[in-house]
Parts: sequence; C-alpha cells; structure tokens
Amino acid sequence: VKARRRVLDQIDLLVRLRDLLRDDPGGVRGELQRLFDHLLIDEFQDTDPLQAEIAAFLCEDGPHARSWQETRLRPGKLTIVGDPKQSIYRFRRADVAMYDEVRTHILAENPLVAPLTANFRSRPSLIEFFNDRFSRILGQSPVDALLDAEAGKVFHRDLDPGRAGPADPGRVHV
Repeated sequence: VKARRRVLDQIDLLVRLRDLLRDDPGGVRGELQRLFDHLLIDEFQDTDPLQAEIAAFLCEDGPHARSWQETRLRPGKLTIVGDPKQSIYRFRRADVAMYDEVRTHILAENPLVAPLTANFRSRPSLIEFFNDRFSRILGQSPVDALLDAEAGKVFHRDLDPGRAGPADPGRVHV
C-alpha cells in the first residue's frame, strides 16, 4: 500500500537514512559528519536499533566503517544519557540489548563516563523508600552490572540523596 501510494512512514525514513549513511561513506556520510559537531541523545534507553546505527555513523571519526559496529567514534562527539531501568518503549522498537551493545561499543573507546547517582528532586526519605523497594523488586547485580541483556533483566543501583531533607520519615499516599 505504501509503495502504491508512494509514501514513507517513520521506519522507512530511518531505514533509508541508515542505508544512505552506510552505503555512501565518502559522500553523504562524510558531509553529515562535518555538518554536526556534537550529538546529544537523551533517554538513550529508548533508542531503537536503526537510530543507534545512524548515531554511530554520524559520530564516526571519518567515514570509514562498513557497519556501525566497526565505527571508531570521534572523541567528544557523542553524548548519551540513559537509564536502562526506564526502557519501556519496546512497542517503538526500543531494545535494552541494543542499549547495552552500543554502550559497550562506546565504552571500548575509553570515553568520559559521568554516572548520575544523586537525586536532587526528592527528599532523602523518599529516596530511601524507593532504594529499598526497587532493590527488592529488581535485585542487585552480583557483579555490579547495569543489566543482563540476554535475560532482559535490569538491576537496581541505589541513588544518593542530593540535598539535605527534614528528619521526618515522609509520607507516601497511595
């Protein structure tokens, strides 16, 4: 139906962009790499595999790789922010295994890593409450891993209170 009507949907656009970046490294890929100095992807845990491939090609240090897994990222060009515990958009093709694969690819190049471990929005008593509950529900990693991509399991890591709060225990109303 799409071909007959000569229309594209969001997935078609992503596939065509990925194919163009992958198949024309010296032309389109090189031009787009020069066009963008930096790429910031927030909520990276919700990135689908096509979007991740596109980001790797755009942030590559020169248009050389034949696949996104072969890309060598230009230092400082890509910033990702994400929490695998928040990966809830499977229906939009978000994939926590892909998140882990891209994260591992990036970490292999020894980037600056700045884990966000403090919550400045909530009272310390609320942070303590959630740390306790999420630790019970999600469990703690035996090897300090963020997740087990094969099992599709994400582990809890305690948050630190980022601000002082009142001594009262706080109240949770359900």
